[in-house]
Amino acid sequence: MDIETELDKSEAWMVQSNTLIDGTNFETTKERRASVALFHLALEHQSAIHLLVHNHVWGSALVLLRPQFEAYVRGLWFEHCASEEQVDSFLTGKEPPKIGKLIEAIEQVEAFGEKSLSSVKKSLWGKLNDYTHGGTIQVIARNRKDEIASNYNPEHMCGVLQSAAVIAYSASLEIAKVADSEELATKLMKLHKDLYQENL
Repeated sequence: MDIETELDKSEAWMVQSNTLIDGTNFETTKERRASVALFHLALEHQSAIHLLVHNHVWGSALVLLRPQFEAYVRGLWFEHCASEEQVDSFLTGKEPPKIGKLIEAIEQVEAFGEKSLSSVKKSLWGKLNDYTHGGTIQVIARNRKDEIASNYNPEHMCGVLQSAAVIAYSASLEIAKVADSEELATKLMKLHKDLYQENL
């Protein structure tokens, strides 16, 4: 994998998907406003990850993967599961349930019954926590012989860009769903396929 190629794809996705999404309208409810705000945050985190990788601020780029995933999961929960009381409580400053409980509730919804969210969490959560809290991975990646300096594997950073783009893609499709726009969803799917799946 080539990091410049992945940066080019990431930038193209960012710019073109945002152009498609900007100005999208939806029938507003508190639940929808909360969910769309969180999906939008997930898109913004992808933009930040892209910029950080582009500028070789790699450790901080890794940190943002966990909040990006959490923003997406919280958005799904508010979209599909939260009661009006839970939304009101959140909007006045109370935290929603922990991510495991959110995923458990989301996967009771038919569209998420394949349990891919819990699979992702099970396989990646330890690494995401390590990135966020300055764990072993972050420390080892700063040791280069007898000096302390960034020493991240470029292939690893390509994977970070791809993961951030996948979460952003998933969040953008949920925005299209909230907006009840099959046209927007179709355009986003075509864009993602053109950028990321042409060689599959």
